[in-house]
Parts: sequence; structure tokens; C-alpha cells
Amino acid sequence: MAIGYLFSSKRSLRRLTLLANKSSYALVTGASSGIGAQICRHLIQHDFNLIMVARSETKLHTLADELRQINDKINIHTIIQDLTEYNAVENLINRIDTLKNVNIDIIINNAGRGCTKPFFQTSTSGMAYEQMIALHIRVPTLLIRHYVPKMLDRPSRIVNISSEISYMSSPRAAMYASTKAFLTQLTTSLDYEIEQFNDSNSKNNVSLLLATPGPTLNTEFDHHDDSVVFRLPFVTLTAEQVASQIVDACLRGDRFCTPGWANQLTIWLMTKVPLNFTHLVCWLLWASWSEVKQWLYERRHLVIVCFNLIFFLFVLT
Repeated sequence: MAIGYLFSSKRSLRRLTLLANKSSYALVTGASSGIGAQICRHLIQHDFNLIMVARSETKLHTLADELRQINDKINIHTIIQDLTEYNAVENLINRIDTLKNVNIDIIINNAGRGCTKPFFQTSTSGMAYEQMIALHIRVPTLLIRHYVPKMLDRPSRIVNISSEISYMSSPRAAMYASTKAFLTQLTTSLDYEIEQFNDSNSKNNVSLLLATPGPTLNTEFDHHDDSVVFRLPFVTLTAEQVASQIVDACLRGDRFCTPGWANQLTIWLMTKVPLNFTHLVCWLLWASWSEVKQWLYERRHLVIVCFNLIFFLFVLT
């Protein structure tokens, strides 16, 4: 319970639940699948109009049509945009500016890119590193800088989808963890700056939510599902479970959201143990079962000694 309070939903009790009106829009990046798509499903249940951004035209239009059938009272705009392109944010802002009667009350910076290979084994021709820098750093930074000054006159929310791994250094996911760490630090720092601005103006209109989900199924990371971490019970959640908790936290005006008690506990533990232990755990969790078995086999004598030691300590106590 205490860990859940510390990590899952630190709230600002002075904020009221955000309610939609006819001109209230939520801007969701990476909206065509995974957590982004599920966030859109939950937002329309609260009657928020949507601006859905993704690079997959077919997936985005299919989802938009489905959402319109679920709630025919809302307006949905779809924008096909590859946010890894150099001028992507400028193009996106220009296209949003052409829309009429649109007040962006929620921004969900969800678009992301995963890569869990050792740093020097990742091909430089695939542009994975450039894409992570663009999606986890440049895009959310520029969107926040552009839109927050326009949102100060009304209750509004910014949600940055970071990651549980952003709290720790992680071999096999060095670039992913590092770029997500930037997003985590940016969110917490700007939250304080905006809070000071709100207090000086006797208003508490804009709030930032840092969402740090752990391993999530039905997402872009599914192609890494041979990793051990995606096989662990209680740790892995579905995209729908993650999105539900994030949307609820967003509308309440929470500052932090880590879906799942096991992930909350993991963050707390991994920030307390020695760094070498964190590195070893992350290295093994991102590995496949075959790699873990090989690692254990090579150290089988040490493993046997450790198990015997644990057994005798348990018996003696």
C-alpha cells in the first residue's frame, strides 16, 4: 500500500477531475496500436474528442472508425505523420492549427521505439537510435514547449509515457533506458516549474503526469517476447490494463503512475540495491530463456552453493 502511494499515484489534492466539453480534445501520439490505441478507447468513454497521430494509415483509420461507432458524439481527427522525421513536430502543429473549434486539453506523448539488443550489436543502418532520440526526446519536448503556454488558461493535462526502466541503467537496453530517463527527468522538472507558475497565478490548471509502465503485452515490444521479462507473472500487464490506469490518473490530476504493484515494487528495489546487481538483473531479464539457461549452466557450481546456503539459512531460522 505504501509503495503504491509513493510510486503509483502521487496526487495534487487541489486539482479537480478533468471533464470534457464539446471543444475538448486529446492529442495522442502513437495512437494506432498498443498503449496509445487503448488510451484512445478509454478517453472516448469520458467524451473527449481525439486527435490521433500515427504513421500507419490503415491501422489509424480502422481504429478511428471503430471508435466513432462506439461513441458517435465525439469528433475524431486522424493525422498520418512519421514523428521520427526531422520536421515532424512542426508539420504536426501546422496541421492541427488548421482544425477549427479545437482546444487541446490533454496531450499524451506516447509514441515510442523499443530496442533491447546490446548496444554494439545493433545495426546503425536501421536508424533505431535516431528514432528513439526523436520519439522519446525531441517530439515530447517540442510539443510541451509549444502547447503548455496555450493551456495555462484552462484545466489541462500533459501525460508523458516513459518507462519503469527509466529509473535504472540497463544493459541490453542502454539507448531505450537512457532516452526514457530523459523523459522522466524532463517531466518531473517541468512539473515543478509549472507548479510554481500555477501558484503565482493562484491557479492549478496544467498538470503533468509521468507514466512509467513496466513490460506490456500487445505493444511494439511484442517482437521481443522471447525475453525472460515478458514471461514473468504479475510483472507483465496488457496494454488495456496499463492504459486504463494511466487515463484514470490523468483525469484525476495525478503526478505519477506506475501500473501494477510488482512494477512499483521493482522500481523501489532496483533503486536501493548496488548498481552491479541492477546491471546483472537487467541483462538477464532482457535475455532469452536459452541465454539465461546458458548463463546459469556456466555458473552451475556457484548456483548450487547459493541454493544450499539459502536452504540452510532458512532451516536455521
